[in-house]
Amino acid sequence: MNKDKYEPKEEQKQELKEEVNGTQTKEDQQTQFEQKVDDKDQRIRELTDTLQRLQADFENYKKRVDKEKQEFMQFATKEFIKLTLPIIDNFELAFSNKQSYEDFKKGIELIFVQMREILTNHGVTEIPTNGGYNPQLHEAMMTAKDENKEDNIILEVFQKGYTLGERVIRHAKVKVNRLDNKNKIQDKKVIVDNNKEEIDENKDNKKQNEEQKISSSEE
Repeated sequence: MNKDKYEPKEEQKQELKEEVNGTQTKEDQQTQFEQKVDDKDQRIRELTDTLQRLQADFENYKKRVDKEKQEFMQFATKEFIKLTLPIIDNFELAFSNKQSYEDFKKGIELIFVQMREILTNHGVTEIPTNGGYNPQLHEAMMTAKDENKEDNIILEVFQKGYTLGERVIRHAKVKVNRLDNKNKIQDKKVIVDNNKEEIDENKDNKKQNEEQKISSSEE
């Protein structure tokens, strides 16, 4: 038999080779695509796990900070109460003892000094009220006019104010001297006088113009 009769031609060999290569190329592309998808899915899972761990760590940190804050506040309150208990003891002692009014008054004054020392040691300071009014430190409950004193001067203190460090914990309630009303009245009077002079001047000018017109017509 003639073997050449059954052997594919060169053109057919080339086509078959290209077809096989093409099939392998598509399979390789599909494999690479699936690998990329798997890699991305794996990366997403890793990032999701990392995010969940960070979120859990943050929640635990927040709870720990809140707990420490509460414990600190309780400790600070406890220490302050321990400092004020002797004052309560002194009050009870003063009320229970039979003594003269002067002795009782002197005992109350000593307790007052003791309480002030505790507040001072904790950074509490009385707001000064012997000068001018400051809206950041004082609360003006009333105003009055005293021409013998400077404007904006504090005339009377209704309730003392205090600061803790640089923070105001209670504004001082005061009466403030105001001389602005007098100045405003004087200013209004000057404006009225000026307007009146302006009106009179306009009337005079108008009258002079009319007289000039009359004299011109007569001529």
